[in-house]
Amino acid sequence: MTAVLADRFVAQLTPTAVDVLLVLCRNAPELTYEALQAEVQAQLGISHERLGGVLTSLAAARKRLPLDVDYPIQRDRDLRRYRIEPVAAELFLGAVQRARAAGLVTGPGLADA
Repeated sequence: MTAVLADRFVAQLTPTAVDVLLVLCRNAPELTYEALQAEVQAQLGISHERLGGVLTSLAAARKRLPLDVDYPIQRDRDLRRYRIEPVAAELFLGAVQRARAAGLVTGPGLADA
């Protein structure tokens, strides 16, 4: 993952998906399913069902990354956790900050990255 790829990834996300990505990144390297659900519910008012859809859209966005790039967000079903590489998390946080500064990501979501 590079800053350029992180910028491209963030640019294709909805504002809600960006906010969920921020929660994941701010809790790198891992976050339990339950903690993620509780945090997005408290901060964003997103239901469990809607969160599932947002996470699916994040996973779908990975298909637009080059094939030789490993997707840095992994779901561990056995341990019920999401894991994100800390370096990638920092790249995504920077990408969100740049996108917001440029007016490319808007919405009522979380405070600035």
